[in-house]
Amino acid sequence: MHQTLLSWRKRFWKDPARVSITPETTTAEKIEQRICFLNREYKRPLLEQLLREQSEAKEQKLTIVFSRTKHGANKLAKSLNAAGYPSEAIHGDKSQSQREKALERFKKGLTPILVATDVAARGVDVKEVGLVVNFDLPNEPESYVHRIGRTARAGADGRAVSFCSEEELEFLREIEKTIRMAIPKWEGHNWHNESLAERHARGKLANGGRSSAAKQAAGGGRSGQGRRRGRR
Repeated sequence: MHQTLLSWRKRFWKDPARVSITPETTTAEKIEQRICFLNREYKRPLLEQLLREQSEAKEQKLTIVFSRTKHGANKLAKSLNAAGYPSEAIHGDKSQSQREKALERFKKGLTPILVATDVAARGVDVKEVGLVVNFDLPNEPESYVHRIGRTARAGADGRAVSFCSEEELEFLREIEKTIRMAIPKWEGHNWHNESLAERHARGKLANGGRSSAAKQAAGGGRSGQGRRRGRR
């Protein structure tokens, strides 16, 4: 059997090349990342604040908002439309033609806000996306890298703002371990929850040791505004 396998290899394998595929765990340098600690009920008003600032910017760009569930994506898109922010949801329950039409309207800026789940956003490559919002943190840390990679395409700059409520603290710890950095926290909004931020900074691994991300968050990973408050 072994000899047969060797002869088969010699016959069909001509100068074989070994390819090693490793998961993408690093984030683009041109993406400005921020994490917002807040209670879950304040996520929607904070999202509307971000969208309002985005629409008022001199150079208006497209926005992708990520929801963990299809129901959540539908509900959020409906709420944003009612608030005056043209949005459309794409997810696995939409047909291929529906997703393609929604993506075409998004590219043209007719609906400048796309509310998506992870599966539906695969293959979305639109260079005009200037803001990605993780309304729900993904429970798979690698998905965070894929999500925020929808901005800062083709050498452009981009922003990625993530919301973290109490039940998502563990997701954030895993994300920071995966990307090997602490995401700077953003306190410049009305709903910042400092106690959640401190809990995250004190977060420990299952073996009782602190992760390097948590150490950075407790020390040099804070934003300038956070450091100023700490000295008061």
